Amino acid sequence: MTARERVLTALAHREPDRVPLDFRCGEPALRAMIEESVSDPSVRDRLLHGDVDFHSCGERLNDPVFARYHRRTPSEATIDGWGRAMLRHPDSGEDLLTAQYYYPLAGMSKPAELDDYPWPNMDEPARWEGFEQAICASHAAARAAVGQMSQSVVELCYGLRSMEQLFVDFQENPAFVEHLFARITELRCTQARRMAAAGVDILRIGDDLATQQAMLVSPAMYRRWVRPCHAAIIQAARRLRPGLPVLYHSDGNVEQLIPELVEIGVTAVNPVQPECINPDMVKGRWGERLTIWGAVSTQRTLAFGSEHDVDAEFQARMDRLAPGGGYVVNFINTVWSARARRNVVRYLQAVQERGVYG
Repeated sequence: MTARERVLTALAHREPDRVPLDFRCGEPALRAMIEESVSDPSVRDRLLHGDVDFHSCGERLNDPVFARYHRRTPSEATIDGWGRAMLRHPDSGEDLLTAQYYYPLAGMSKPAELDDYPWPNMDEPARWEGFEQAICASHAAARAAVGQMSQSVVELCYGLRSMEQLFVDFQENPAFVEHLFARITELRCTQARRMAAAGVDILRIGDDLATQQAMLVSPAMYRRWVRPCHAAIIQAARRLRPGLPVLYHSDGNVEQLIPELVEIGVTAVNPVQPECINPDMVKGRWGERLTIWGAVSTQRTLAFGSEHDVDAEFQARMDRLAPGGGYVVNFINTVWSARARRNVVRYLQAVQERGVYG
């Protein structure tokens, strides 16, 4: 099978030739290790790029229309297309833990103030320039194309309003939250329609709504505030593409959220962290309707495990998650220590050599 066929077959809950791999190697030392350890060019390409490409629409960085919302923000900060600002520590590289954030909506309290905010125009031609061609390029390379739209609503608000203020608003200023979520959902629905029309194979949405111990919001709060937004985004895409697979991302223990996601049409969930949610349980309870996209222990096995631990975890996933399709290998949020690099290379080699059906 081609990489694209492999992914779509697994999402359809049928067994492909191999377990699909979602991995993009951007870490230089790890890339060098993969290139040195794999001689076959086609295998090397797969282990470096995986079977999946992710595509986002364009945005204007540091647009001056947001300047009046960032009068106290350092000029060195980067302002994204939504107006969120972030300043990285100069020595942090890609590490977000040392970044400082600045919130353009922090000083607002009235719903009407949101109407004057310079929301991005999601139908702006420049935003989509080259997007359809990028999807076609993925297809020409026989890889599955994912329309990337994570941090869909709630996480976006974390960066616009701050997490603390948003959770206060749920209780003390619900009218503001309703108006804010409605504006964002309208824009996200436009994005979803444009991505579906461009031919993406999968739509990726998501909001981090859990810690590793429990949900950040109760199921009742999710149904009241967030579920209608997620459902509307999915419906907007599926009016054009009724069978379009939808991948939902949230870190943490989202077990309570899974039935809600299945009901609104989510067909795959990521990352299913083994540290806090049992992938075997997810497969047993929802495996006929939900693809598990991840389920690799980055905090234990990759960070601290032995070669035996890596081999044992991979085999356990193949034995319990891969049968019948519905499984894609993916590991995220990996800290690149020397041991983690070795373990990732070993895991990737196992995917290639032992991740075979039949």
